[in-house]
Amino acid sequence: MTSTGPDVTAPAGPSVAPRQVPRPARVANLLANPSLRRLVICLAGVLVLAVMTGPAGSNTAPTSGFTGALAFPRLFWFLGFAAGLFIVVSAWRASSAAASAAGKRIRASVLELRVRTRVALDGAVVAFGLAWV
Repeated sequence: MTSTGPDVTAPAGPSVAPRQVPRPARVANLLANPSLRRLVICLAGVLVLAVMTGPAGSNTAPTSGFTGALAFPRLFWFLGFAAGLFIVVSAWRASSAAASAAGKRIRASVLELRVRTRVALDGAVVAFGLAWV
């Protein structure tokens, strides 16, 4: 205790790390869904492509490029492209697992055939060598 009040020392840095705000379970489930994430990525990528390939803005109307790029008929073409891209990517991901399994089975059978052939040829060489001697 000092003459001016209690003796208090302040910590040099923050004593506890800042906590993250917990996400609701519903949002966490949506973010964990790979199909939904793939759809959002396809939509965002195609919308960026639509804006990039859209008309340019001007000094008097700088946002006319965005509004022209996302106008009625043009936007639906790009949304259709996003839906098609989503379907192709989803089908590719679904078939890649089956193709990978089939490839592994083929590689395993070829390897087994090579081993059996090698063992048979080595046996033939040993038999020929014994017969020769």
